[in-house]
Amino acid sequence: KNKMWRAQRLVSSSSFYKARATVARYYSASSILTLRDRDKNISIKIWYASQGGTAQLYANQLAEGVEEELPDSNVIVQGLHEQKPPESFLSDDSNINNTNNNDDMMHHYFLVSCAGVGEVPDNGRAFYDWIMTTNPTENNNWKHVHYAVFGLGNQQAHPNHYNVIGKKLDAQLESLGANRLQPLGLGDDGDCLDDDFDQWMEETMERLKLRTIT
Repeated sequence: KNKMWRAQRLVSSSSFYKARATVARYYSASSILTLRDRDKNISIKIWYASQGGTAQLYANQLAEGVEEELPDSNVIVQGLHEQKPPESFLSDDSNINNTNNNDDMMHHYFLVSCAGVGEVPDNGRAFYDWIMTTNPTENNNWKHVHYAVFGLGNQQAHPNHYNVIGKKLDAQLESLGANRLQPLGLGDDGDCLDDDFDQWMEETMERLKLRTIT
């Protein structure tokens, strides 16, 4: 399966992903919402900040996987630089929904890489600078944001700054009061970045299909 995904990144955009049916090792019975035909209610935004293009490539791959498994869902891929100005994130009705109903909530997936030695990619700098300096008491809408983060880094090349952007973004979103959909995913380009992403994407798909949040 991993080989098929990698080949897909290079040669085509046709359907490629089939999530595993067995999910017991990930979830307890109490965490799984009742399954219904609800795909049309799922709205997903996949954000990327990428210096070399890998995070954007993964974002498009994740979107394709979602559209394959949940064909009636609404999926948007967007660079963080496209949210202008960054502070409009919380006032944009397409980003939040004032509901506690997990069936209707917007899912946000952030795929962010490190540029240089622990620096933000150019196309994510404005958004990152804004969110990292945001005070949680300034806006109550963060409680309506549901998110997950996948960071891209290189532990061998930069052990002291490994995935620092993804780690800080994930922690800041939590501190602002946003709701984490799943644990932070970390991809290591010094080992096998593709394998790390494949594993994170598989868990993402399984959680989406079961409408679960941690």
